[in-house]
Amino acid sequence: MNSKIVNEEDNVSIENVNLEQSSKGKLINVVQKLRDRRTELNQLASKWASNRNDLNSEVKEITESAKEHKRNRDSFNEKVQHHKSRRNELNERANELKETINTLNSKDVDESEIKSLEDDIDELTMKQQTEVLDTDEERELVDKIEQKREKLSEKRELYQKSQKVDEMKEELIDVKEEATEHHENMINFAEKAQENHENMVSLFREAEELREEADEAHEAFIEAQELADEHHERVITVQNQIDSMPDDDKESSNVEEDTVDEEASDNLYERFQAGESITNDDLQQVQRE
Repeated sequence: MNSKIVNEEDNVSIENVNLEQSSKGKLINVVQKLRDRRTELNQLASKWASNRNDLNSEVKEITESAKEHKRNRDSFNEKVQHHKSRRNELNERANELKETINTLNSKDVDESEIKSLEDDIDELTMKQQTEVLDTDEERELVDKIEQKREKLSEKRELYQKSQKVDEMKEELIDVKEEATEHHENMINFAEKAQENHENMVSLFREAEELREEADEAHEAFIEAQELADEHHERVITVQNQIDSMPDDDKESSNVEEDTVDEEASDNLYERFQAGESITNDDLQQVQRE
């Protein structure tokens, strides 16, 4: 038993009390001490129970605060992921634009090249339609026409894109600015998420320490309450013995030193039954030990 919680020296034992042989006055003195100690222990148990309840309330309040920080952290982390994902998408688009612009700048295409290819295709097509060719010659001619058509398609695509280089450059600037904005937002929300995470951890740690204190207070309450219950049982035991004793509580006449004055003893017992306070002087007047 933890002496820091309950002082065992203050407990009242009846192991050395001979209930059958003790006088009524002596038993009244014992039961009074038992009741006083029981009251002290009940008060002590009540104090520990109140302390435990206060700690548990504080734990609940701190835990709720910690959970709020957790919800905030999770919310900020979601925003971090959103801005990070959007930033990455924009950076990817910026890379595509830069690559396209560089390609177009390295392959300058003008309309004359396209016109020349168109004329070549028309000429070869006319030849195919008007001249008599053997199988090999016709196959060779068809291959030339197809190659020039593929080249013409590439030139036309490059030319069309080249007409939009300025637009792409403007888009590239806008994309970079938006990507930077999302990056800054990501950093801002990441800092807020970290701050809430640290607060959450600190509060959960504080709640755990208080919970341990509450558990100790509960153990102290149990200990004090059990001791109070033990003293209550002793009170009942001694009180039952007192109640079973006749009003005429005289010891054997041949043992003069244990004789108790009958009238004084009865008067003391009536006062005790009426709930009046019994002092040591009162007991000494009716008891000789």
